[in-house]
Amino acid sequence: MLIFLEGLQVALDHIDAIVAILRSSASGDIAKERFMNEYGLSDKQAQAILDMRMVRLTGLEREKNRCRICRFTSTNQRIK
Repeated sequence: MLIFLEGLQVALDHIDAIVAILRSSASGDIAKERFMNEYGLSDKQAQAILDMRMVRLTGLEREKNRCRICRFTSTNQRIK
């Protein structure tokens, strides 16, 4: 789950570039490959960006995502 959230955070942090890649790519597969090459995302992370609803781009959703990452990171550190 943390890897998924981190991938979404990359997209949120670079949203203008992500949208530009989407607009300039001939297909979803090409956009996905570019996400992976340009941002070091995994296949699943890149697919999650393609599947992301536009509402996830709002400021509130961005903050929620950051909080989720903090919670998962904190939980993982306590487990170790």
